[in-house]
Amino acid sequence: MHRDEGKRKVLFIAPCILNPSLVACGFFTKKGFELRENFLKKLIAICSERMIGIEAYPCPEFLIQGFPRPAASKLFYEKYRRRIRRIARAFARKIRKYREMGIEVLGIICVDGSPVCGKDFTKLGKAWSREEIEKFKKSYKAGLDLSEEYYQKLEHKKRGSGVFIEELLKLIPKELHNRIIGVNYGDMDGTIRKVKEIIKS
Repeated sequence: MHRDEGKRKVLFIAPCILNPSLVACGFFTKKGFELRENFLKKLIAICSERMIGIEAYPCPEFLIQGFPRPAASKLFYEKYRRRIRRIARAFARKIRKYREMGIEVLGIICVDGSPVCGKDFTKLGKAWSREEIEKFKKSYKAGLDLSEEYYQKLEHKKRGSGVFIEELLKLIPKELHNRIIGVNYGDMDGTIRKVKEIIKS
């Protein structure tokens, strides 16, 4: 006999959590891999037990700047808000379609501190010029220390959402607003607790 067992449900997740190769240059580290691995093991165990699917949403930073790219501030990505809005619209359409087909969207897991995907805080700092971006792409190589020349003005964080999440909040149903969770790599257990809360509610 072929019979579905239970209602279909899904959690959307930031693509860089599933695939760290998408992160900005300078953040592709063994420690980052281990943090993501530990988080994913717990997340997959929770979702598997409850028959919840996990799906990555599109990465606006990668779609706009590709690779290699330097970490950038929210101010930089403000210049691309129209393009990011289009990406958010396509994602919102998928969410709406899933809900129409009876697939329950339990939540969206993004990355706090991101200039694009931050939920509770984002990253401020200078906005790269086109010339600076091109210089970076030409000079980048794995292992290069980027702290001095590129990143010394990018570590200031501020409460608020990144550009993509701001646009997404305008497009998705209000009942999903409180189901957006920003991963905090300094408190992964706290993030897992929040995931459990939205799954149960």
